[in-house]
Amino acid sequence: MGEGLQRLNQCGGALVLESQLKVVSTNCGHCGAANQVVPLLIISNSFGTGAQVFADAAAWRLRQEIDRFRVKVDRQRRANHWKPESVESMEPWNEMERAYWMHFAETKAKMRGEAPDLEYVESRMKSFRQYSLETDQRWRAKHGG
Repeated sequence: MGEGLQRLNQCGGALVLESQLKVVSTNCGHCGAANQVVPLLIISNSFGTGAQVFADAAAWRLRQEIDRFRVKVDRQRRANHWKPESVESMEPWNEMERAYWMHFAETKAKMRGEAPDLEYVESRMKSFRQYSLETDQRWRAKHGG
């Protein structure tokens, strides 16, 4: 059988699918029977969970850069009797986090043949800002929070 072509159990007619990667609901062009075609487990794992794992691995270098940056900031703070982190130091952290999540989303989307999920990126950035940056009053004052 060719790619995207399956035979129906009911009438034996050919069912041409637009995607082998997703669950597809369609009617048979021959007998009109409603059909739901589920991709093979190996395919759904590769483009579902596999895309997530691959995106994690692809963005890992950026996460390491963020971790190294945070260690450097903490060492500077410790050397200065735990003086609060400067808002200027938080700006690159914010940019690095955005770059990480964008790279993650772009890699995952590329694996799935889709557009990057920008809502997901924004949800991750919202959580990051809420729990990492907006706890600092100086950051909130500078960014209108």
